[in-house]
Amino acid sequence: MMKNLRVFTFVVLICIAVPAGAQSPKTNTPPAGPSLDSLANQIDSYWKLLLQRKKHQAAEYVVPSDRDLFSSTNIPPFSDPRLKSLELSADRTEATATVIVKRALPPLTQLMEWPVTEHWRFENGNWFRRFERPALPTQTGFGEARKKQEPEQNESVRSELLGMLHFEKSMLDFGTVRQGASLPLSVKYTLAGDEPLSVTLKNSAPGFTIRGLTGQSLMPGQQRELTIEVPIWNYDGALNERVVLVAHRKGVEVPFEIAVTGNVYVPVSIVPNLLRFEKDDSEKEVLVRNNSKSDLELRRFHTETGAVSLDPLPATILAGQQLAIKVKSAKESRDKRSQTRDNLSIDFAKPVEGMSGLSLAVVIHPEKEKANNSFNPARGVKIPPMMPAQNG
Repeated sequence: MMKNLRVFTFVVLICIAVPAGAQSPKTNTPPAGPSLDSLANQIDSYWKLLLQRKKHQAAEYVVPSDRDLFSSTNIPPFSDPRLKSLELSADRTEATATVIVKRALPPLTQLMEWPVTEHWRFENGNWFRRFERPALPTQTGFGEARKKQEPEQNESVRSELLGMLHFEKSMLDFGTVRQGASLPLSVKYTLAGDEPLSVTLKNSAPGFTIRGLTGQSLMPGQQRELTIEVPIWNYDGALNERVVLVAHRKGVEVPFEIAVTGNVYVPVSIVPNLLRFEKDDSEKEVLVRNNSKSDLELRRFHTETGAVSLDPLPATILAGQQLAIKVKSAKESRDKRSQTRDNLSIDFAKPVEGMSGLSLAVVIHPEKEKANNSFNPARGVKIPPMMPAQNG
């Protein structure tokens, strides 16, 4: 009995000395570097979004400088993505990952495993994916399979495709429309057989998109319909462009071209609406066009930074006429080494067909040209122009 009491007392003393949940004293341990677990979670989330065709959300996982390229790249159907391997750089800020997806490789119909090697970078406290083309198993990745086919077989498949797919029109003329956000144009097609046909959009005018595809495929049947979205905010005057849908079958590609023509009407426009001043540039010229049937009076201008000025102003432009205006950069802006961006607004004395002014973007000391070049001398900038103002 005494022996049992001594054992019980010893256990109680231990419990008192080391209370439940006791923690060791805190130490000044430096924070952990980039986490391999967080990288694996980022990769998993990124591929899940791609699998769900949520490309806009997946772009948030891409390095900001690569997002334009990512957004413009067609992603073909795939399934069952899984992370196979991860390899960190010596400083643990770069990583190479291999992801395995399943994809049908023409001319075979069964699903095959396809490895995708991608590079990730740790910045601003998180992992982001670098995106270089080709970044996914696209149709152009099957070159070796196509090379193995005999020329006679390729020609036979080509003839088969030309006999299967027919578009109701090869030219769409939308006439004259007022400049706005986008213009939907309908085109009907007929696809023979009972299987979908894989297609991609290639070598087409920038900004044009296609709606009505199922995944990346045309569906079989009579008088089916596609919608071509024309970015008419990107045009002023005559529009002559083309949309090229490339059909894929058994490793053979056949392009189907649809011409798009028309005229985009803008009551008053400025060309160009983006100016770039290099180091030694002190003056540039823009052309203001009054396409309306009313005389136009340019009253005054405003700038956000005071980096530029206009001459002459005020000025009057008769209906159907145009006027060259000089845009001058301030000496203080030219002397700066850093890039300066300004937005110049020109006010009208009274609205013209709902427009009360123009907008001109100015960049002084522009950076080197990037992949997402926003200026096209033939059509202006690839950002929507100023929306028409309300009367009054």
